[in-house]
Amino acid sequence: MAAIAWSWLRGFPLEECAHAGLAAAAICIGSAETISLQLNRESLLKRMELQKQMEASAE
Repeated sequence: MAAIAWSWLRGFPLEECAHAGLAAAAICIGSAETISLQLNRESLLKRMELQKQMEASAE
């Protein structure tokens, strides 16, 4: 939820906000810790780009 709010407040379009939320969830699920130390701006943007590439290749 925080990633959605973060991206919305930075002027991302609604679809990109959804991608941010999914990217943050994917990063957190991949961590054994309660709070992922891997969740930061850079990793979030990289994961969002990866998701876009995966979607484009699926079309």
